[in-house]
Amino acid sequence: MAAKLSPSILNADFGRLYDEIKLLEEEGVINLHLDIMDGHYVPNLSFGPSVVKSIRSMTDMTFDAHLMVDNPDDLIEAFADAGCQYVTIHPETSKHPHRTLSRIRELGMGAGICLNPGTPTGLIEDLLPVTDLILVMGVNPGFGGQSYIPETTDKVRRVKEMIEGLDHGVLIQVDGGVKEEETKVLASMGADLIVIGSAIFQKEDKRGQIKKYQNLLLG
Repeated sequence: MAAKLSPSILNADFGRLYDEIKLLEEEGVINLHLDIMDGHYVPNLSFGPSVVKSIRSMTDMTFDAHLMVDNPDDLIEAFADAGCQYVTIHPETSKHPHRTLSRIRELGMGAGICLNPGTPTGLIEDLLPVTDLILVMGVNPGFGGQSYIPETTDKVRRVKEMIEGLDHGVLIQVDGGVKEEETKVLASMGADLIVIGSAIFQKEDKRGQIKKYQNLLLG
C-alpha cells in the first residue's frame, strides 16, 4: 500500500482555515496531522481540543493528534471528544506509558508513540502490543521549518523491523523537515504516513505542492 500524505496544519493560515481544509480535500487528502504543543514540554504553544473540535466540523478527514505536552493523560479524553482517530504521546511525558496507550485505545482511538531524534527505538519495544502508530521525528519537536536529520531514515528502517511479526498492524509516520528527496526514500522503506507542513502551507502554489508530494508517495 502506498504511503499517504498527512499535512500538518501548524503552518496553515488559520484566518482561512476552512479554505485550507477544503483545498486538501479537493486533492484527495484523507489524513490531517494536528501538532498540539503546551509551551512546557516544548517551548511553543499551539492549540487545544476546542480548536480541533471546530476543525472536525469542517471535514471527515482522519485526525491524528501529536501531543507534545506534559501530562498527556489529562488531555486524552478531550481529544477523543473532539473527534480524533489517533492520539500520539511521547513516552517520557507519561509516568506509565503502557497505561496511557491502553487508555487511548479504550476511548476508541489508535494509540501512537513518538520517537524523538534522541530517543532509542528500544525504549518502545515493550509498548508495541498496545501501539497502533509509531511517529518517528525527523527533527527535535517544537518548531516548524527545521532541517531533516539524516539518521532518521535508518531509524525508520529499524522501526519497520521491530513491528514485523506483530499480531496487529502498526502504522509508521514520519514528521519533521521531510522534503522531496526524503519523501520517496521513506515511502519505499515502508513509512505509511508522511507529515508535510511548511513545504505545503508556506508556498504560494499550495495545490501544486500537494500534488507533487502525492506523486512522490506513489513512487
